[in-house]
Formats: sequence, C-alpha cells, structure tokens
Amino acid sequence: MQAAIETVKPTEGDRQAISLFLVAFNESVVGSQGYAPVAILIRDAENGTVVGGLWAEFLNDWLHVDLLFVPESLRRSGVGTHIMRAAEALATERQCVGIWLDT
Repeated sequence: MQAAIETVKPTEGDRQAISLFLVAFNESVVGSQGYAPVAILIRDAENGTVVGGLWAEFLNDWLHVDLLFVPESLRRSGVGTHIMRAAEALATERQCVGIWLDT
C-alpha cells in the first residue's frame, strides 16, 4: 500500500475511522478491552435539547470521562455532582478499578 498523507479539518467520521482501526488492532493483541461508550445528558426540560452532560467510555476496567459540561446557568446547583455520582455508580456496577477524568 502507498500512503497519501494530508492535514485536514477533521470530521467525527474521521475520528471514528481511526478509532475502529485502533480498537481492532488492540483487541487482536490483548483481547477485548470491554469498550463501551456511555453518556449522561442534560436536556432542556422545555424542548428536550441537549445542553450539556458527560461523555465517557468504559475501557480496560476503567471509566474514561472524555467530556463534561454543565451550562453556566446550572453551575453550583448540584447538577455536576449528580452527573459525576451517576458516572461513579455506573463504574461501580461494571466493577471498574477507577475513573479517569480528562476534560
């Protein structure tokens, strides 16, 4: 195979393509890593629009929190704490050894 290398403004599809190759390679070397994405969403109660929340994935007995956003109008209201406690409960259910917050 010959390669053409380019720098681009990436799309989510580009990220997913790289991720699929990486996951497939890693699983071929070390077996299943138990990858599973999870989201805890904050929705506008009036129209159902997502206005924030948490995006994470389970991987190798860890919960990796990639994104966490609470709208300014909800900060200091306990919403962020509620979301993190819900994430901790999910990690406990899956018997994770820890949570890695990278946001």
